[in-house]
Amino acid sequence: MNVITLTGRLLDDPARTDTAKGVKTTFRLDVDGRRQLRLPIATWNRLAGTCAAHLHRGRHIAVTGTLEHSSFTANDGTRRDRWEVVANAVTFLDAPPHTIERRP
Repeated sequence: MNVITLTGRLLDDPARTDTAKGVKTTFRLDVDGRRQLRLPIATWNRLAGTCAAHLHRGRHIAVTGTLEHSSFTANDGTRRDRWEVVANAVTFLDAPPHTIERRP
């Protein structure tokens, strides 16, 4: 079984990309609070659109998904490995910042 659940704060604003497979949003999650363990997170399609619209750097979230591995050859000829969490659920753990207007 490949299931991973993490909580943490976004290190940067989500980056939305339209691909042939659908909408993809990626961001990095700081899971230890010291910016020592930064994990790349990917969301797809409807979840990607929601994350792109409502998340920004510093938001506190929980992510549930699968851990995926890929490898590639870099320009210098070395083999590189990449680990990424592909989220199937993202829970917003804090309230979004908003401006309160007082009406007279």
